[in-house]
Amino acid sequence: MNHVLRQWWKPWILACLAMNPVHAGDFDAVADRVERTPVLRGTFMQEKAVEGFRNPLRSTGRFIVAADRGVLWETVSPFPSQIVVSQDRIASRQADGSLRVEAEASRQPGLAAINTTFFALISGDFDALEARFEGKVTVRPDGRWQLALTPKPGPLVRALSALHVEGARFVEQVTLDDAQGDHTHIEFADFVVEPHALTEDEAARFD
Repeated sequence: MNHVLRQWWKPWILACLAMNPVHAGDFDAVADRVERTPVLRGTFMQEKAVEGFRNPLRSTGRFIVAADRGVLWETVSPFPSQIVVSQDRIASRQADGSLRVEAEASRQPGLAAINTTFFALISGDFDALEARFEGKVTVRPDGRWQLALTPKPGPLVRALSALHVEGARFVEQVTLDDAQGDHTHIEFADFVVEPHALTEDEAARFD
């Protein structure tokens, strides 16, 4: 797995309510609380605890999720970078503005599953999550919810050991424990859903 893929991937209740095994209806209960929109924009803060480093590696930036295009992941700090994630590839923006393909699903088994999971996490596609994970769900009366998931047998097992997701109207926090022992926590905020279509500038950044 190359360094860009690793960077992206490592780089989304009341006390009396018990945690119960997830059934289809439970995923539906969470999905009913999450707003689905053609385009979702926001900011992120990511902390990665990597073996061999005393302090977590922190990065911040912006994202755009387009239901028909994928995810634009733009890191602002500590170093500017831009990655475009679609169902079948991961590409990075170069200094001249061009996109360089870093990984393709056709050449790396399991990449499609990872990309689909990442897209599902940010966009709140719980049908896609249910197809790939088992676990527990907690739903609060105030509309907030939490999912504690483990991957079903398949390609994701080689990348992830555990996944925790929580939010309300949108997915707000994602915590990933990967198969190499690293820990990543991502917080999403400043959500914007309008305009409902990509602007001309945003669409160009996916190409």
